[in-house]
Parts: sequence; C-alpha cells; structure tokens
Amino acid sequence: MLRSVIACLSLLLLVGAFPVSADDVGGPEPGGTPKRRTRSTPAPAPAPAAASDDWKRNHVSIYLSSISDDDFDTTEFNGGVEYEYQFMKYAGIGVQVEGATGLRNMVALVPIFIHPWKGLRLTVGGGARLDRDNDHDGLLRVGAGYRFNITDAITLAPEYNADMHNLTDGVEVEHLFGVRLGYQF
Repeated sequence: MLRSVIACLSLLLLVGAFPVSADDVGGPEPGGTPKRRTRSTPAPAPAPAAASDDWKRNHVSIYLSSISDDDFDTTEFNGGVEYEYQFMKYAGIGVQVEGATGLRNMVALVPIFIHPWKGLRLTVGGGARLDRDNDHDGLLRVGAGYRFNITDAITLAPEYNADMHNLTDGVEVEHLFGVRLGYQF
C-alpha cells in the first residue's frame, strides 16, 4: 500500500515537472499561431454566473393579514414587520414582530425560512405571544407563502401561517391569511 502511494506521488511530481506544450493548449491566437500557456500564464477566468443564479441576502417587509381563532368565530386585523437574512440560497433566518387588534397584543418570533423552489417559502419558528391580559405564552409558527418579484428589489408575497400557542394546556391555533410587501437588497 505504501509503495503504491509513493509511486503515485512520484509519477505526479514527474509529470508536473514538464511544461505544457503548444499542442496541448486550445485554439490559435488571433494571428493564427497556437497560443502557448506555461505555468506562469494563468488559466482563463471562469465565465460569470448567470443573473438568474443571483439572490439577495437581506429582505425587509411589512405584513398585513387577517387573523382568526381555531373555530373562525373571530377575525381581526394583524400587521407587522419582518427581517430575513438569507445565509444560503435555500435557507434564511429572521425576526418577526406583529400586533393584532383583538385576539392578541403582540407576537415576537425567530423563524427559519426554507426556499425550496423559485419563490416558494416555508416557515417554521418559535417565539412569544403576549395577549391582551399581558399573559405570555410560547408560540410555534408554521407557514407557507410565495414571493413574487415585482421589480429587482420590490416583492409581494401572499402567505398562510398557523400560530400554535398555549402549548402546555391544550394547543390553540390561530390562522393568519396575509400578504407581505418587501424590499430585498
């Protein structure tokens, strides 16, 4: 085994000691003679990535929605702001702060976003819910939406989220149907 490794390394060193010949290099120079590339001549730079592969790392948005309790008996207005940092093309992390008119006063959470395909965005996150009696509850949010690029920087995203709270004494669910208007940079 050791002999095979030493033989392979020796062969690589031996082959690397010879300069590249003109016949091994691609096409001719503009004058018609083949271009000779040696070790000191750098390889051509790769072509730049296509514009469709670009993605913006930061996204700020305002959120407007209707929020309903589990039985859809009560429907209220909900609004908030969101910041997302997309640390990979397919994943991001963010902060959301929202307030509603009646069912609850405020929600603050840290969601994780998955971007599996085009504008589709899946959300899962945890945080805290403050109701109108100043009682705090843990909160789990799951949701999905689709982000449309209106311009290169402006986005519009309809989405649905389910907020689950009162996790220790029987789960209560609130349904949010809304839209996000955002700016990506």
